[in-house]
Amino acid sequence: MGVPRSSLLRLAVTVGWAAQAWGKIPMPFEYRGFDNFPASFFGADIHGVEADSEMALVAKHQVSGWGWQQGCMTSCCPPPHCNCETSNPVGCPSVPPPGYTPAAGHVDEEEEILKQATAFKAYVEAHSNIAVTQGIFAYRQVTYAAWWWRKNYDAYTNPATRKYFLRSASTGDFCWSNGPIWDFRNASARQYFINNVISEVTRNESSVLNLVFFDSGLGILGENPHPSPSGLIGGSNCSIAYQENATSRGGKDLNFTDAERVEAVQAQVQLLAEVAAALNAHSIVPMFSLAVPFDPRIAESRGFPGKLSRGYVFTEAEVVAALQNVTWMRYYEWFQSSGWSESIGMSVENVIEEVARGIPVVGHAYGKPENCSDPQDKGIGSAVAAFLIAQGNYTYFQTSSSVVGADPWTDAGWCWHPLYELKCGLPQGLATKTASGVWRREFANCSVTLDQRSNSYSIHENGHLRSGVEQEVRPDLKH
Repeated sequence: MGVPRSSLLRLAVTVGWAAQAWGKIPMPFEYRGFDNFPASFFGADIHGVEADSEMALVAKHQVSGWGWQQGCMTSCCPPPHCNCETSNPVGCPSVPPPGYTPAAGHVDEEEEILKQATAFKAYVEAHSNIAVTQGIFAYRQVTYAAWWWRKNYDAYTNPATRKYFLRSASTGDFCWSNGPIWDFRNASARQYFINNVISEVTRNESSVLNLVFFDSGLGILGENPHPSPSGLIGGSNCSIAYQENATSRGGKDLNFTDAERVEAVQAQVQLLAEVAAALNAHSIVPMFSLAVPFDPRIAESRGFPGKLSRGYVFTEAEVVAALQNVTWMRYYEWFQSSGWSESIGMSVENVIEEVARGIPVVGHAYGKPENCSDPQDKGIGSAVAAFLIAQGNYTYFQTSSSVVGADPWTDAGWCWHPLYELKCGLPQGLATKTASGVWRREFANCSVTLDQRSNSYSIHENGHLRSGVEQEVRPDLKH
């Protein structure tokens, strides 16, 4: 009778993953994103643990987690000290409220997220007949030690470990971006991070979490696409030299050469590998938010270092090589179908490359859905089409918007869209692209096209147009 084509395709995807030897542990759950659309949620309730009505929405997503704003009205801004609802963005303010003293007891935002994750896991287990969430994650930060992250900030408040943070060569001041900025070139700083920040997760949260999100994965010395006139970098108060033997003006000068920037980014990647290994040992997979692409031309245009000091720019290939013996996920904050996203490497092509290498991906789009009940809403449709063009094993899609809520990173900015009801089934092969830049891909139940020049798209399911407009793709132009 033979093996059905669907089984062969599923086997091919699985073998492709195994052949790359990505990770010493398997992903902690089965991928179901071909049977049902793999939607992901990443919100926060600033007032504390979500109500059951909100958790019912969250439980419709295959991968769900909460950000640094979770419970902030309780953790960092209990009245009358401040109001995180009025901060921009919503959340703990960048500086502690008046009267805050770490000696009296640090704010513990980690605990607020753990409360939410624990309550949600209980909800999922109690509603296992309808809840589909498999991956549960919490937010962590790997660039700066904000005052509301207790285990991070302890290192700054302790004089013996303050040497773990970047300081201006000229003034001796600490570089600051919502908190002091880690200098992971110091191996002791990396060890401290593993022993204190990561061990807190593995010791207290491994029974609840199977994923952990890490923001700003490559630190402030990686991408620098638009240096300000003062040379300030990464939203911090520090500046660097952008050319060898040159000095920047203003700020607190780090006086970093291109070679030193490469060293700093490589140390950051070494930390990511060590974080992944520590979490993998407890069956937890890290999700790293990165901005670096595979394409060296785009990496150079975005200001990544390396060209001046060694003749080639730092790209995602170096990250992949460093993480080849651990299991990890790539997170895109800006994945969508527009030309701007393509120009910065948050692109269909980049995700396709990661899928080919067996790297799990979560793509977040600022899709600006304007009507959460309209499948023709172009604010999200083109981003969904772009995702389907690139979809592979363990790829997930999420979108949020300030249009539908107060803030794209709190619960109000998230909704369930009709396109999340798609059941496309297994892909019938890789996507193709015409010479004029139109993508097309066939699934068992869907057909998807995307024109990146105009951002027009079409998504057909079972022969019916679900979203977008009809497009003719001339086969003679395919390559």
